[in-house]
Amino acid sequence: MQVLTDENNTLHSTVKLLNVRLSAILEIVSIHETELTRHGGVTGVNGGNEGLLRTWREKVFALMVQLQSQKIVENETKRKEDAKISGLNSQLQELERSNSILNHKLADQEAAIELEIKKRTALQQENGKLREENAVFKKQEEQWSTHFQALRRSTEDVEKMLLQSLTNLNKTVSKLTSFDQRLTFAGSRIQFISEFLVHRDLQQKTKSYDEDGKDGEVIPDESTRENEEHLKSEVERLLKERAVLLNETKKHNQTLQEKTSALQEQYEGVIGEKNTQIGKLEVSESEKKERLHSLQDQLETKCEELEEASETIEELKLSLSKEKTTIEKEHREAMEKERLRNAEDMSMIEIQLNDVRREHAKAVAALKNAERQVSREKQQAGNMVANIEREYSEKLARCEKQLKSVEKERNLLMVRIREDRSHVVRSQPVTGRDNSTKGNRLLKPVKTSIAKQSLEKNRTQENTVDDEESESIKPIDAEEALTALKEIKVLSQQIVKLHDKSSDVSTSESEL
Repeated sequence: MQVLTDENNTLHSTVKLLNVRLSAILEIVSIHETELTRHGGVTGVNGGNEGLLRTWREKVFALMVQLQSQKIVENETKRKEDAKISGLNSQLQELERSNSILNHKLADQEAAIELEIKKRTALQQENGKLREENAVFKKQEEQWSTHFQALRRSTEDVEKMLLQSLTNLNKTVSKLTSFDQRLTFAGSRIQFISEFLVHRDLQQKTKSYDEDGKDGEVIPDESTRENEEHLKSEVERLLKERAVLLNETKKHNQTLQEKTSALQEQYEGVIGEKNTQIGKLEVSESEKKERLHSLQDQLETKCEELEEASETIEELKLSLSKEKTTIEKEHREAMEKERLRNAEDMSMIEIQLNDVRREHAKAVAALKNAERQVSREKQQAGNMVANIEREYSEKLARCEKQLKSVEKERNLLMVRIREDRSHVVRSQPVTGRDNSTKGNRLLKPVKTSIAKQSLEKNRTQENTVDDEESESIKPIDAEEALTALKEIKVLSQQIVKLHDKSSDVSTSESEL
């Protein structure tokens, strides 16, 4: 297409140049016709010039007819080529529209795929975030489990301490019970001993009363006295031990009660704190478990959505590949059809171009022939102009000679008139109007005689010139000579212009 457009532009430029050359030739012809019509009567070669003009006009008319027919053919071919180019452009626009529609469809499908890919990436990011949160929650659960185990260990330690304290309390209680039993035993023994002593005292008293009754007097035995003292001292010792043991038991009971109350309060406080911590941990663990279950549910839903998105992406990819294959196939078929159509059009255009080139070659040959004819006629016109210039120069020379001779005759006539006047004045003096009128009447025949003499002299001079020149040349005034000089200048300028135009035409042909 670019080559054809370039060739079309070159043909248009050549046609324009041919039109310019034709207009230049027509101007030259019009100038020659005006010059020939102007100088035809003077040169006396009207018959030959008319025949030359007739042949020139016939050739120019034939050239104009040929150029006009070539122009019509070129316009017709240009119109056909423009119609074909417009049809090709319309088909190209339709193909471009269909291609743009297919490109838009592809862009739509690609945008949908990109949206699905973005959704998939967003789901993957959310899945990653959920997994990270799940890992964080698992770490927190592990931390809470470690804290819970540490609390359990601490509670176990506290329980062990409390159990130890309880065992110690039980031991002390058992000791206290043993002490109580010993005290009760000691008290029962003391009571038994005291009762025994009382009983023995009573027996002794009875015995003594009996012996008194018998003997009148009772003499206490030393062994009994020692036993009584020993028993009394033992009873006192036992009472002291009992008091000491009672004091110790009271102190131990008070300290045990204080320790047990303190341990119980501490244990209850620790157990309350541990229970509150355990409750909080259980609540947070339940919340974490619920959140973990919800996150797992969300993860499952996101995974399902991701699978669905991947399935849709695969389906879209398959449909896109199918559409691409179909579009490529249709585009390939359309391009093949368009290529075949363009090849046919190119062959037709090449045929037309060859025809146009042949016509152009014919036109160039005709133009060269016309240029040769124009150059010949230009030479003939130059020769004619040279002849005209030569004739005008000869006429000017003759006119100058005639002017000089006329001036000489005029001077002679003026001298004679002056002499005649002086003779008349001397012979007849002027007396009023009658004398002047008489003088004028006398001068008239003198002037007529002088004019006759000058005409006779001119005739004798003209007879001395050649016969052919005397037939063709008449006496010319000075104004006619000046007009002839101006015409010669105009002709010389036109010849220079014609020479410049011929040089321009030759340069344009060389460029072509």
